[in-house]
Formats: sequence, structure tokens, C-alpha cells
Amino acid sequence: MKVIAETASNHMGELPYLKELSISSKDAGADLITVQVLDLEAFVTPYDKLSYPNFVKVAFSQKEWINYFEWCNSKSINVLPCILDYPSAKMCIEQGFSSVKIHASDIVNINFLKYVNTNFDKVFLEFGGADLKEISTALSVLKSTEVVLLYGFNAYPTKIENQNLNFLKTLNYLFSCKTGFCDHSINNEFIPLLAMAKGASYLEKHVTLDSKNEDRFDWQVSVEPSELKKMAMQIKEYLPSFGDPFREVSDSEKQFRKLVYKKLVLNKDKKESEKILEGDLEIKRSIEGIESTQINTLLNKVLNKDLPKGTPIAYSDII
Repeated sequence: MKVIAETASNHMGELPYLKELSISSKDAGADLITVQVLDLEAFVTPYDKLSYPNFVKVAFSQKEWINYFEWCNSKSINVLPCILDYPSAKMCIEQGFSSVKIHASDIVNINFLKYVNTNFDKVFLEFGGADLKEISTALSVLKSTEVVLLYGFNAYPTKIENQNLNFLKTLNYLFSCKTGFCDHSINNEFIPLLAMAKGASYLEKHVTLDSKNEDRFDWQVSVEPSELKKMAMQIKEYLPSFGDPFREVSDSEKQFRKLVYKKLVLNKDKKESEKILEGDLEIKRSIEGIESTQINTLLNKVLNKDLPKGTPIAYSDII
């Protein structure tokens, strides 16, 4: 499972802060750093007196975004832009991004999804608030690109009883695509591991440089780099335990099987040249001998020696 560090608007429009947050998250083990890229006038109407002032605070110019992207490239930081409007999408195309994230607010924005489908190879699709039919419709539009469905309960912070992690399996079954989990809880130890156990290929977590600073957006569910590092290390530690969907019997298991699986033994004395009949055999614990699963290879075979009752039969005992 890969870790996505969600910066959202925690930077509050401060480019040096976003850069420090990005490099700190990468150093803490994040595989991807996601940023919400918006063009203020294209994204939100000024008549929205509640939202508009907040977005004014956090909006960067295209020049600032290009500066940030070039800086990330110089630091080998993998950026996942969350494009929130057409100008931002166009800029990301020009900057050479092949993967983008789509905010839940655009899952029913069909024309925008068509534009994304035409121009990007991989899409991380959030769908908070959407029903299964709307998710299915969005996926039918995004038919030419690889899609990762990002699931999360959008309440800050999310209570344990609202996580509904079993839905990750449902998504995989219904839509046959990779899934990710957007963790908005304050349980950084177990929820990521549980999401991984339910098949999530990505874990997204909000990040901040100061989780106690209430003046920064999303501070309630954001982790500092030190916490992100612990979470990323724990994921990497337990990831090997999941193995593969299919397996071959290992050498150690073969040895275990030889020692503990029951074998075919005689339930009566038998003489040389006598045939072994089904009624002559019983199944008992023995290290030596032929495993009970191979009974058909013994039936009607002729013994080449006298064997007393209770003897585990070996292939060397038959003709």
C-alpha cells in the first residue's frame, strides 16, 4: 500500500510552507504528495460569500504553481495534482502530468470527466457523497484511463463506527479497479492497517507542520511528519504479511506435512505376495509411510515381504 500525503489547503496560500510540508512528507515516507490546484475565478463564484473568502486565502497563481512543480521535480517529489477546474487541468497537462486526482465535487461533472479522460493516463477519483449509480456513471466516462477509487467518510474527524471499511471490498467486487482509503480519523495506528487488510492500494492522510494550529485548514485530522513517518513505517512492516492471492506449498510446509499428516498402515498381518485391499488399511499418524491421499496407488498392489499389523506402508514394500 502506497501512502499519499494530502496537503489540501493546510498551506494557507504560503508557498514556502507548502514546499517545507512537501519535502518533510516525502522524507517521512510518503509516496505521493497531493495538492489542490485551483484557478480562483474558474473554481468558485464570488457570490458564495461563505466559501469565496476562504479560497482567496489559499489560492496560488499559475506562476506560483509552476514554481512549485519545478521545485518538486528538482527534489524528486512525486506530486499528484488534484485539479479543480479547466485552467488548472490545462496547466497540469502542459506541465507533463499523466496522473491527477479528481475531487468528489466533480464526480458528477460529466464534461469535466470527459476532458480528464482524454488527457490523463491515471485518475484518482474521490466520490464522497456519491451513490453507486453515480460512481458507475463516472467510471463509464473515464473508460480510457486507469482509475483508482478513493473512498473515505467525509467527517472531521471520522468516528470508528463510521469508517465502514468493508465497503472497500464491495468497490473492488463491483468495479474491478484499485481502491484507496482517505483516512480522516485520528487513529493513525490501526485504521491504515485495517484499510490495507481490506485491499486498499493507497492510504491518503492529511498532513501539516503543526497539528495544534487551528488557524490552518483541516488541522483536526492532519498529522505531522513524525506521525506520518511512524504510519508509513508500520504499513511497510506489515505489508509483506499479506503475500499473494495464490500460493504454492512452501518447503517448510512440505516438511510439516511429512511430519504430521497421517499415513496408510496395515490393520492386520499381511504375507508376501498378498494383495493390499482397502479393508487392510487404516489411517494413523506416522512420519514414515505413504500419505493417506495416495490410497489408490496402493490398492491391489502385491507385497514383496511379510508385514505385521500397524506397519506404515512404503512404496519399497510393494511390487
